[in-house]
Order: sequence, then structure tokens, then C-alpha cells
Amino acid sequence: MNLLTIYTSSRRNGNSEQLAKHVTATINTAELFLSDFSFQPIKDQRHSRQTFDPIHDGYRDVLETFLQYDTYLFAIPVYWFSMPAQLKIFIDRWSQYMRDPQLRLKDQLTGKKVYLVVTANDEPLEQITAPLVQQFDLICNFIGLELVEVIIGKGNKPGEVLEDHTALQKAAELNKKLLNRAEALRK
Repeated sequence: MNLLTIYTSSRRNGNSEQLAKHVTATINTAELFLSDFSFQPIKDQRHSRQTFDPIHDGYRDVLETFLQYDTYLFAIPVYWFSMPAQLKIFIDRWSQYMRDPQLRLKDQLTGKKVYLVVTANDEPLEQITAPLVQQFDLICNFIGLELVEVIIGKGNKPGEVLEDHTALQKAAELNKKLLNRAEALRK
């Protein structure tokens, strides 16, 4: 198993990051902080005869690195009942590369595993996070990724998620599942 953890918050050490780090506490993972980049929004050219105009903002290099992994853990805080803007842009730009015959984006993503760590503060927590989880499920189904598991944690100020003992327990359980999966793949 080759795991990449993608932190999607606009701030470091927020609740989604802290909960994700509990998931990966004993697992070797690479990390990608989307807030380290200034990706441009997509200029929609899906229906033109030509390919998309190139955007020189480093996105392709990050995408090529992303594609080297077979398992993804997305750490996502809920912003206004949805995903953070930098994650939305990251995913929107996939459209630009789905028509790229050299990259074969959909082929490269098909069958890879996705895990979500989602944090929010409002109640009821499952209802607040449901639109984001459903959106991610639809994205995974469309592109061929397998959404395996979602952990939802409660927290607003950084560190509050550490008081959500149910989420921490689920994170510890997912850690064990991922360790077992990695071990099984090594055999």
C-alpha cells in the first residue's frame, strides 16, 4: 500500500489534519498540503474540439505525484456545508487532464482506494457532513475510485476534535485496518 494523505484545510494543524494524523500515526504516508499551492480554477473547455489551454501553476506536477499512490486519505474540514475551495479546484482540474492521452487520468485512478476524515462543528454532525460525503462518493464513482470509509469528527477551534473520543476510536480502528491492508499486500 502506497498512502498519500491530502490535507485540504486552509490552515495547518486544524481538526481534520489532527484527526488524519491519528489515522496515520503508525503508518508510512506521504503528505500533500493543498494550501501550499495556488492552483488556478479551471477554464471549462470540455466541449471545445481542442485540448484545454495549459495553465502554468504547478498543478500537473502535483497531479503526477498524486497519481503515484494507490491509496488516498483526504483530511477535509467542512466549509459552508461543502469541501474547501482548494480541494474543489484540485478536483475540478481533473477535467483538464481526463482528455490528456499521455496522462490517462481516469485509467490511472480507477480502482484506487479513498478514505475520508471529515470534521465539522454544527449539529447534527452527520446531516451537516452528508452533502460533502455524498459529493465525494459521486466523484469517486464517476472517476473509478473506491470510497472505502469515512470518519466524521467534531471540532471547530484547532484541537477540539481531540475531545471527540468516538472519532479518535474510529481513527485508531482505521489505522489498524490500513496496517493490516499494507501487511497483506506485502505478502
